[in-house]
Amino acid sequence: MYNFQFRQECFERYLSTCNICNQSVSYREVISIFLPFRRKKVIPFFDFNVNTLCTLKCKKCDQGIPYLNQKNIYNYKELKKYIDEILNKIDYIYQISIIGGEPLINKDLDRIIGYCCESTKIGSIIIVTNGTIMPSEKVLAVLKNKKIIVGISWYPLKNTENRDRLINYFEVNEINYHVRRDNWLDFGDWTKKRNYSRKLLKNTFKECFLKNCIQYNKGIMYRCAKQYLLKDKEICQSKEHETVDVCSLSEKDFNKVIKKFYSLKMLSACDYCNQKKDMDSIPLGEQL
Repeated sequence: MYNFQFRQECFERYLSTCNICNQSVSYREVISIFLPFRRKKVIPFFDFNVNTLCTLKCKKCDQGIPYLNQKNIYNYKELKKYIDEILNKIDYIYQISIIGGEPLINKDLDRIIGYCCESTKIGSIIIVTNGTIMPSEKVLAVLKNKKIIVGISWYPLKNTENRDRLINYFEVNEINYHVRRDNWLDFGDWTKKRNYSRKLLKNTFKECFLKNCIQYNKGIMYRCAKQYLLKDKEICQSKEHETVDVCSLSEKDFNKVIKKFYSLKMLSACDYCNQKKDMDSIPLGEQL
C-alpha cells in the first residue's frame, strides 16, 4: 500500500521497540514486517491522545499541552469509537503510543489499554507517563500484558516518590519499561510565522525528526502535534491531506486519503517551527 520509505520507518520503529525490551529480532520477524505491505493496509505507529491535561506545565512541551484552550479527558466510549474507526479501515498497526498530557489522569485508561491489548490488529503498545502519578491497581494489572512498554520521562521533579515507586513495581513485577532521559530540542516560538519559501518549508519538514510522529486525536490523524496546537489556538488551519478525518471517511475514501497523507513533503505548520540548524538543545521538562 505504501512506498519503501514508509516500510523502512515501520521496520526501524519495530527494531527500536525490541531493543527497549531487550529482545532479539529473528530473520523471520524482520521478513514479517515487509511482506504484509504487499497485500495489506498497514500503519506503522501513531500517538493516541486519551486526554489533553497534564500534571506538569513543561515550557517547551512538544504537544503544547500547557497552552491549549480546550482541555479534554475522553471517556472509554469515545476512545473505543476512535480506535474502532481506524481498525475497521486497516489491517494492522505495529505500534500505538498512548499519551496525554499525562494519560494516567484518565480514569478509563485501564479499559482502553485492555481493549487495545485484545485486538489482533495492534502489535505493541507504549504508555508514556511523566512519573508523577502512581497508577491504580486496575491500570497496574493491565500493564503486565507483554504487548505493553511503559515509557517514563525523566523530568527534574521536585518529588520523585511516585516515580521511584513505579520503577520499583515494574522491576518486581517484570513489567516492560524504559526511562526517557534525552534532552529536548527547542523548536522556537510556535506563535510566530516564519514565512519560509516553499523550498525551506520542504527542507524544514525533511529534516524534522518528528515528521512521522503521527498523532491521532478525537478521530483525526495529524502528521505533527503542532498542527493540533495551532488549530486549537486558531493560528493556522491545516490544508487538504495534512490531516485525515478517520471517522468521516468510508474505507474506500480512507485508502485514497491516507496515501496522500503519508506522501506529504511539507506541512503548513512547518512555517511556525525553527529549521533543524536553528534548534538548540534544552533540558527536558523545564517548567513554566
